[in-house]
Amino acid sequence: MKDKVKLTTLEQIKAYSDPYRLRILTLLRNRGDAATVKEIADELGEVPAKVHYHIKKLEKAGIVELIRTKEVKGIIAKYYYLTADRFEIVGENIGEQAKQIYKSEVLNLVSDYYQNSRTDVIGALSSRIEEHSDEFNISLTSRTLYLTKEEFDELNTITRELFAKYENKREGTISCHGFSVLCKMEDDKK
Repeated sequence: MKDKVKLTTLEQIKAYSDPYRLRILTLLRNRGDAATVKEIADELGEVPAKVHYHIKKLEKAGIVELIRTKEVKGIIAKYYYLTADRFEIVGENIGEQAKQIYKSEVLNLVSDYYQNSRTDVIGALSSRIEEHSDEFNISLTSRTLYLTKEEFDELNTITRELFAKYENKREGTISCHGFSVLCKMEDDKK
C-alpha cells in the first residue's frame, strides 16, 4: 500500500466521494485488512451485487485493488483493499465544481453518521427511561483538544485501534454504540 494516492481526474473524485463508496472505504480502513465483496456486504447489511458494483468503480479509479485470491469451497474469493493510506485531491484538471462535489458528498456522509448515531443513542436512552432502568450505561465526552499533526495522527490511530478491539461480539458483552470525530477546527484568532 502506498502512503498517498493523488486523485487527479473527475472520475476518480466521483468514485471516491460517493457516500456509499466512502462507507466501503471506511469499513476497509477500519478492518485494517482486505475483504471480499461478500464480507463487505455482510458487514454493511447489503447484497453482494450492490457492493460488487461499487468495488469495481473504486478499483477502476485506482482507490482499491485486488490484493489476493483464495479458493474457498471451489469458488475463488477475491480480497480487496485500499491502494493507499490516504487520498488527496489535486491537479490542474480538477476544477472548482469537482471540489464542490467532493465537499458535498463528504459532508453528507458525516451528516449521515451523526444522524444515525443520534438516532441510536436517543432511542436506547428513551427505552431505558421508559423501562425505569437505573442503568443508563452512557458516557459523554466532548472536549477541545490542542494537538500537533503527529499527535492528531496518534490519537486517531489509538481511537481506531480501541474501537477495533471491542467491535466483535463476545459472550458476556452488551451492545454499545460508539461514535468518534476528530476534526481540525478553525485556527484560533488571537
